[in-house]
Amino acid sequence: MDWPKLLGYVGLTSIVISFAAHIASRIIPEFQSTEQLQDLIRWSGYLWAYASVVMGIFLMKLTHRTTEVCWGGLSALLSLLFQFGMFFAVIYFFHAYAKIDKMNNGLPP
Repeated sequence: MDWPKLLGYVGLTSIVISFAAHIASRIIPEFQSTEQLQDLIRWSGYLWAYASVVMGIFLMKLTHRTTEVCWGGLSALLSLLFQFGMFFAVIYFFHAYAKIDKMNNGLPP
């Protein structure tokens, strides 16, 4: 397991989701909300949940194990239920990228 590579992939995923959440919170603010930080956290939770489900489906296709979708769904649920549930999603993505890295082709450099 190559930790710098895993950290890079999770970091890049976090940056992309944060950038998309920032754009979405500016374009689609919550009704009667003046706090942009609340909008940013709300959109981050939505995007982490979506990314977790997509990663779970992708891992299920690669590993042929249905439990991967369950882990992705659990990560998505935690991202939506708790205000800072996205940290659970980050941990799930470490798990997912480590699993992909252990496969035959592994992660690209």
